[in-house]
Amino acid sequence: MRRHLSFQSPDALIKYLTTYAPKHAFYSTAYYDNPGASIMAEKGWLGAELVFDIDADHLNTPCKKEHDTWTCLKCGMKGKGVPPEKCPKCGSDKLKVKKWLCEQCLDTAKNEVYKIIEDFLIPDFGISKHELSIVFSGHRGYHVHVLSDFVKELNQRARREIVDYLTGVGIVPKYFGFGRLMGNPAPSLKSPGWKGRLIRYLVSLSNDLDSLNFRWANILNKNKEVFIKALQSPNPNLGVIPRISESTWQEIGKFVAHHYSAKIDEPVAYDTKRLIRLPGSLHGGTGFKVMNISFNDLESYDPFSDAIFFRGELTIHIKESPKIRIGNEYYGPYNNVTVEVPMSVAVFMLCKGVATLELDV
Repeated sequence: MRRHLSFQSPDALIKYLTTYAPKHAFYSTAYYDNPGASIMAEKGWLGAELVFDIDADHLNTPCKKEHDTWTCLKCGMKGKGVPPEKCPKCGSDKLKVKKWLCEQCLDTAKNEVYKIIEDFLIPDFGISKHELSIVFSGHRGYHVHVLSDFVKELNQRARREIVDYLTGVGIVPKYFGFGRLMGNPAPSLKSPGWKGRLIRYLVSLSNDLDSLNFRWANILNKNKEVFIKALQSPNPNLGVIPRISESTWQEIGKFVAHHYSAKIDEPVAYDTKRLIRLPGSLHGGTGFKVMNISFNDLESYDPFSDAIFFRGELTIHIKESPKIRIGNEYYGPYNNVTVEVPMSVAVFMLCKGVATLELDV
């Protein structure tokens, strides 16, 4: 790890990167008076960007069961999906995990980006799209940088408050009118902040009540028409739903807050000296470009095509991999085969550690 570097010009940075060809490249989101100082206390902290890291690792995507794998290093047992804390066969906690990515992973991450920007930052914090920078991480997610001057000087505690707001920490449903306690009227769809957010998500949740294993979900499902009509009225009356107590409404509110909250890597957001992926560099785990994306281009952005850098063909030996899409084609699944593939596919497999280069001797 080479740290405490500063460059006087873009050309100096490019020269350094081409000379040393690092596997990963990061830059500090903090601004310093003397960024090249080798001791943090001597750098002179001036401020820092507020960054939200949205990673598929933090999202509950069913595709993980299809492409992520784990192997017990003690007994060799293998499995798919989210790894257990300990091997079911021998009880060892020494597990090797292999995480992959697919369209569903990154589409879900992209939806989280929209949620953070359109449902939180713009309406609740007054931040405009022009004050945001969106970056594809080169692997399993996106980074949203808030560049507004007013956030740069926020300390760690203030940033923690923002994180808590986005993630719904400390929400007490009764103060938002759930169950009509404390004399507060129930919120409506148009209510600002978390008030309206809770009601809007309840409406969308009505389509998934069948899949929820809760007594209250079954009651709401049986009274769905009355339930939705009540929520969509200017002054929702939650009391029209029978057999749901005041305490149950608090439980429902907390469930909604948890599932609608922003799914981010929290330490990244409240860190005032964070290192983050350098846009324009290549991700050492995929060979994909770390790319700036405008908000207007986000919807059409396709990481599996737009982030490809390498061209040409290469022969590699692939030990094992699931089916993946690179460009407009699908490759694999592979199991102990030697194949000639596009260079972008070869680099991806090599970076993932599942392939070796086949060289003519």
